[in-house]
Amino acid sequence: MTWVYTLFLFMESYYRYQTFFQFLHVPSKVLQYFLIFIIYGFYKRYNKISLIDICWIIIISVIVNGVTVNSDAFTLGAFLEHRRYFGAPTVLALLIPLLYFFNQYFITKLPHYILLFLGILGFIIFIQHRTVWVTSFFALGLNILFWSRTRIKFDFVALMPFAVIISIMMVATSIYVMTD
Repeated sequence: MTWVYTLFLFMESYYRYQTFFQFLHVPSKVLQYFLIFIIYGFYKRYNKISLIDICWIIIISVIVNGVTVNSDAFTLGAFLEHRRYFGAPTVLALLIPLLYFFNQYFITKLPHYILLFLGILGFIIFIQHRTVWVTSFFALGLNILFWSRTRIKFDFVALMPFAVIISIMMVATSIYVMTD
């Protein structure tokens, strides 16, 4: 059914504008989510899919969408001029990997999960959708509240790397801002 919908989008674009790809954001959005379900359906059949695979599919889809359709979205000018090249649903899809990497860090205590979590959180902040900011922090708060029902335990020692990395980032940002 998604193929038919995508085909109609292309045909409408060709009918109105004599090109199949007049507005790339529409088919890219449909194909982004279509890709996630196709890969999930294929691997679920062989029992080889996991949540980490879905997280990487979401991250790669957002990056490919940004590089192909919204290439100016990754510039400092887009951030400083408050231009939003990504829609809120695209950025909201990153909430799944954000929560996954956050939980994985507290389960395994492996530091690369902190970097992945902070990278996604930084990207969400960089894109400047305040509704996604609020949703992310609300979801993280609920996530921590739900830890009482799981095997994840809140550990203050595990928070130390967060504090160190965030402090280093704040000092580096301050030095950059003060030198300009």
